[in-house]
Amino acid sequence: MKKYFLVIVLLISTYFASIAQIKPNILTNAILKQCYNKDFQSSCSKRELEEVITWVITDELISDLPENNKESFSLSCLFFTNTNGMVIPELTEVRCESNKLKDATIIYVNTKLPEFTPKNAKYAEQRSVHIVNLTFLRNPKTGGYYIAYPSEIKERKITTDYITYDKAPAFAGCNETNFAEQIECAKKRYLSSLKKNRKPGKESLYVNMSIMVAIDSDGKVNVDHITGSAPNEYEYEVYRVVNTIPKLKPATIKGIPAAISFDIERLIFR
Repeated sequence: MKKYFLVIVLLISTYFASIAQIKPNILTNAILKQCYNKDFQSSCSKRELEEVITWVITDELISDLPENNKESFSLSCLFFTNTNGMVIPELTEVRCESNKLKDATIIYVNTKLPEFTPKNAKYAEQRSVHIVNLTFLRNPKTGGYYIAYPSEIKERKITTDYITYDKAPAFAGCNETNFAEQIECAKKRYLSSLKKNRKPGKESLYVNMSIMVAIDSDGKVNVDHITGSAPNEYEYEVYRVVNTIPKLKPATIKGIPAAISFDIERLIFR
């Protein structure tokens, strides 16, 4: 019995060691230090940045909003961190209908943001790109503002002047000139590739996964994380297949190669 137990332990250890080789713990972009030991580092850093930048907003700072922006307004912020995780002030850009809030946000980002853990030293481009795009809606009951969901922005037909990438990664077979359409094309192609190239499994098993794909500033495609219902062997297959995707020409912003991530939702095996 003891012998069989040791064999099982060895097999489990081998399996997780192979997962570790497929999913190396390498930071593809700088993250806030408080997120380093979190499961979803990039998502954690994004949420924390949205929160700390929202703290800048006060009634006084948005008092100069144009009359047609009293019900909603947007705040779009782009900044870069260097090899030491420090903000590069001259590259910071903020867009907002309120000039007071715009100026205050630039000062806050350049001087008061929490510390970052820099990206891994292996990357040719050591600068990291950070984009925070938020739209705020007025709460008619309280008179205050809250962060709008994408569905609310779409439903209310709000036009946003968000900062985005100059170019999307150069996905094979995707030649759209529009950034959003290029990403949508990539999602469909990657979804098709994952279904086509996985090894045969338990075909009767229902598996529903959402996959966050990350493309680093060198153009390497990685799996950032997986959520949903799936046995380990299916997650292993996702990592294995994504690791076979050749390097791409990476996304750029202000001409600087940049890491980018996006969701491939509802990968279903039956």
